[in-house]
Amino acid sequence: MAGAPARPHPFRAERYELGASGLWLSAVSVEESMALGVALAAIDPWARYGTTAATLAALFAPAADGGIRLAVRSPTTAAPIGVMVIRHPWLVGPYMQFLAVLPGHQGAGIGHALQGDLAAARGQRSAAVEAYRRAHLIEQSTASLLRLYGVLSADNGSEALQLAEQWIKKHPRDVAVQRALADGHARSGNLADARRAYEVLLKVDASDAEALNNLANILLLTKDPGALR
Repeated sequence: MAGAPARPHPFRAERYELGASGLWLSAVSVEESMALGVALAAIDPWARYGTTAATLAALFAPAADGGIRLAVRSPTTAAPIGVMVIRHPWLVGPYMQFLAVLPGHQGAGIGHALQGDLAAARGQRSAAVEAYRRAHLIEQSTASLLRLYGVLSADNGSEALQLAEQWIKKHPRDVAVQRALADGHARSGNLADARRAYEVLLKVDASDAEALNNLANILLLTKDPGALR
């Protein structure tokens, strides 16, 4: 009898998009592991505990021990701005062994967003919601809002819709969130609200073919004569 199919391995993609200000994860090179070791050994808590650059570099360097070493990368600089080490498989899923963001890039919610991604990969939805919520409080961007909206939608559609509506009140021209709001209302069967949301979206971008098509479908479902125009 054939065994069960292998579960997809999280964080094994060559490039893992984070969606947070264009950041992404990819493998750490040997040279980068050494530079990261030097940079992190000079700051707390590693400096306080006397952790050497060589020790940290060895943790970050590519190795055949099942660990996944990922550099946090930004389009604004060629060098990594952080590093993440994941153990997988580990009991019920991936385990974050190490996470650090270099000075100058801290305070942007990157760490919370990464923790949310890992919790989502483990199927720990409540932990993912909490991490993404903290990231959004710091980042306050379309990307951070949509991360939180996406994980909330799976369990608490009403809270997700409320979150999007509050954001749109402050950012009325945010097409991405307006689309998510309209699609969310449509999935929930709130056709009147979905219609209004698609109409608002089309006021911002009248050429949006997907929004036009979705609005036409709603008009057909509600037997509105406007669908025939």
